[in-house]
Amino acid sequence: MKKMVSTPGSATPLTIASYNIHRCIGKDGLCDPGRIAGVLKKLKATIIGLQEVDSSLQDGKGLSQIDHLSRALGFEVVAGPTIHRHNGYYGNALLTCHEIQSTRHIDLSFPDCEPRCALEVELAVEGQRVQVIITHLGLKGEERRAQITHLRRAISMNRDGLTVILGDFNEWRWGSRNFRSLPSHFGSSINLRTYPSQFPIFSLDRIFVRPSTALLGTEVHSTPLSRISSDHLPIKAFVRING
Repeated sequence: MKKMVSTPGSATPLTIASYNIHRCIGKDGLCDPGRIAGVLKKLKATIIGLQEVDSSLQDGKGLSQIDHLSRALGFEVVAGPTIHRHNGYYGNALLTCHEIQSTRHIDLSFPDCEPRCALEVELAVEGQRVQVIITHLGLKGEERRAQITHLRRAISMNRDGLTVILGDFNEWRWGSRNFRSLPSHFGSSINLRTYPSQFPIFSLDRIFVRPSTALLGTEVHSTPLSRISSDHLPIKAFVRING
């Protein structure tokens, strides 16, 4: 079921999406980048943050997952590896059709846990500077608390334009002390149930927008295809660039 929180107030808002693609492995156990590409096309977003991208897995035609998705959309890609392998990487990625001006990796790894990072990308969109940060936080509460603290200290909000922080935050208790302070730092966000994809209960995936007035609406993309393509549903936000 598609869930719309508010209707965009502009005829041409910027559409930004976040999607944990689960290594392109669907609920049926099949690894199918083509299905993920089909979901991404339906989002009609021009900035897409991905988590759990495994570029060491190929699509049967010699293309890595991220290359397959990049070609299918005709978008540029920025990789945000958290785990490096001899034949590729695993982690985050950005897909976009906008001009990429700069990139930065922020290490969010926590002792004795899976490596984590944030990918910070500065884009030029309609003459405006747009700062996008993609992340995938850890599974333990203390790990997430440390990662949020580090992320707040590591990034400088784009005071002259738009800042978007998105990803899989792995947090289902958004009323906890650790996360109550996020809106004051990261901007507006709305609870949308994205996990598990077939019967979503938890709001693990988020898009924060600053300034808050730029966020026009958010939506879960729930279709027969998206419910089987990954264990998460994608979310998207409609954002005003100017004013």
